[in-house]
Amino acid sequence: MKKFFSKYWIAVLSVLMLAVGAYIAFSLYRPASEAYRTTSSMLDGQIAMLQNEIAEETVYAEVQDLLESEKAALDESREELYSHFPAEMKEEDQILYIIYLEDVFKDGEILPYVTETGGTFSFGSPSGIAPLGDGSTLGALTLTVGYKTTYQGFKDVINRFATDTEYITSIEGCTLQYDPETDTAQGTMTLRLYLLDHEQEYEQPDVSGGTEPGKQNIFD
Repeated sequence: MKKFFSKYWIAVLSVLMLAVGAYIAFSLYRPASEAYRTTSSMLDGQIAMLQNEIAEETVYAEVQDLLESEKAALDESREELYSHFPAEMKEEDQILYIIYLEDVFKDGEILPYVTETGGTFSFGSPSGIAPLGDGSTLGALTLTVGYKTTYQGFKDVINRFATDTEYITSIEGCTLQYDPETDTAQGTMTLRLYLLDHEQEYEQPDVSGGTEPGKQNIFD
């Protein structure tokens, strides 16, 4: 054995060194190398992101001083817009809204929903539409009402709903029967009144229109 080692000690030492090197390579170097590549890739991504941010900041460098004032103006504009949306429409408010519509139909009349068996009125329930980025929630209340007016009055009412700032409303559906001899347009409209909950206090809608309601009892 001594003769063997004395004769082949260089070969034996080479094999041992090769084994140690393989152990170091597989158990120590490879994991460290993979960790290095991962870290390097992450740093490259962060560097690229920072470079993009620097480039954007450079482009808008001249307006940086305006950001605070413009942000304040934007917040003020948003609050002004939100002020046109009620937070909710309680049952009494829905009745007041029907009276408000009587002023909208100046040359006609607004009625409770009319069916073949008579007039009916059902209170609407609000439903959510979408959450907004600032935490507010956009919703809508659906009401169906009957109307009777002239054809021009019908067109005026359509335009009024499209431009009304008192109540932000859209027409979800509509029926129309027209008698050309009497110039009478009548039918029903399904309305969507838009609501916006942004933690504001409830306020009863302002229904003063300067015109006396055409009916003392809207259910008559």
